[in-house]
Amino acid sequence: AGERIGHYIMDYYVPSIFLVVVSWVSFWLDPNAVPGRTTLGTSTMLTFITLSRNIGSSLPKVSYIKATEYWFLLCTVFIFGSLVEFAFVNSIWRRKQTVEVKKKNSKYILKSTLTPQQKRKAYGRPEDRSLPTSTESLSSNQNRGSVQTLSITSISKDPLPYNIPVEGQSAKKSISKGVFTMTPQEVAQWIDRRSRLFFPLAFLFFNCVYWIFVWF
Repeated sequence: AGERIGHYIMDYYVPSIFLVVVSWVSFWLDPNAVPGRTTLGTSTMLTFITLSRNIGSSLPKVSYIKATEYWFLLCTVFIFGSLVEFAFVNSIWRRKQTVEVKKKNSKYILKSTLTPQQKRKAYGRPEDRSLPTSTESLSSNQNRGSVQTLSITSISKDPLPYNIPVEGQSAKKSISKGVFTMTPQEVAQWIDRRSRLFFPLAFLFFNCVYWIFVWF
């Protein structure tokens, strides 16, 4: 019996573990490397399916689910999960708008990525758009050269080309306080870095549960 178990461990379990680990190599590739990551994911998936069919044909037919079938299903989930992760990060990589997050941690980054917020209303308020009228009244009392000088200095000191009241400035600062922006490329790379840790730990946990179930 020990020789029979050793045969399946060396011919099926060990190669399938290597195939699952190879599928994680895509996490170290660029999120925009479509040919490389797609080829790696599909080739590992097809190789694992072929390996499982060869082993399954040598096992006796029974009416219940065998331990090897549990192993096949869960390894397939891990390999297919690496393909899904690539599709997800690649779709984020090709986005144009930046992502605003309250804190740079997993909860807020994933929440802001899955539900992108609209641009803040503080930059598009009606009172902000009516500011040019105050400048027009100012230009009637000053010459053209002084107006140009005022416009240049105001642009260099503040993102808005016009002076706004102190209350508006404080409101703008309070809205943007504690908010960080990340480019789609930074978010995609951040997800890849987390996947490098999450997938091996999850697979290790699965192996512990599986082998305890098999042996005990």
